[in-house]
Amino acid sequence: MEVKVLGSVSPYCNSSKNGPGFLVTSGNNKILLDCGPGSTRLMNMETDLQNLTIIISHLHRDHYSDIISSIAYTSYVHHNLGLLENKIKVYIPEPDYYTDHENYTNQYGQYDYRLVDKPILDYQLLTNLGEESYLEVSTYRTDSKIKIGDVTATFAYNPHNIKSHSIKLSDGEVSLVYSGDTGYQYNKIERLSSCTNLLICESTFLRGQSKGQNDYHLYAHEAAKIASIAKPDLLMLTHFWPTIDKEDYLKEVLPIFPNTIVAEEGHILKLTPRKNGSNKI
Repeated sequence: MEVKVLGSVSPYCNSSKNGPGFLVTSGNNKILLDCGPGSTRLMNMETDLQNLTIIISHLHRDHYSDIISSIAYTSYVHHNLGLLENKIKVYIPEPDYYTDHENYTNQYGQYDYRLVDKPILDYQLLTNLGEESYLEVSTYRTDSKIKIGDVTATFAYNPHNIKSHSIKLSDGEVSLVYSGDTGYQYNKIERLSSCTNLLICESTFLRGQSKGQNDYHLYAHEAAKIASIAKPDLLMLTHFWPTIDKEDYLKEVLPIFPNTIVAEEGHILKLTPRKNGSNKI
């Protein structure tokens, strides 16, 4: 299993940093975890669209906008030119239909994550891209299992201001977990990523950075606390603020979880099983 970093920042991209995106290759199959603004700049469209499955962690546009701006129309053109035989499969979470923000308590914990109507519009947008695309869009639930070649994708609920999931990919020998966007309280990442090869975890804020409410994202030290319990072989920090030096995130994390790196656009990791049966990179 091979992981290529396509993008590591939010909420916007710049000349050298892209929105969230991680391209996983396993055999002949490719799995794209999120598809944020600019992330497709690092894809080879001639080859990476072949046998491609896209899994979106949640319906915030900084995590899926390049499906609309790049992949949808490119898939249509490539198919018409005979360059793309199979439709690109896109999996998105079911939309939030609840509007009772005050009284709704979700099934995963005593936590009201302020369900909103907007994701229904994003759901309708992604499921109604029209004929000028060559995509097959489906939904998944928290208890879904998606089989992609030898890889199985499973999910865990994230506390966020819309329905959001962490995603685990495993082929039985190696595994990785991508956190998506999540708050710290009631997240399930520790259990999902226990002893996995790689935990790709958001670390949106540094201590003291967020001046307002921060129930929906992690501080860097919180990502480190999750890793110190889950004990992945490697923690990769991501979802940085675009103008902050990534080394500042490492300074906050390394005293808590030393085996940590930052996601860098274009960086490729190869995951291999340990000789003793457990996994490492």
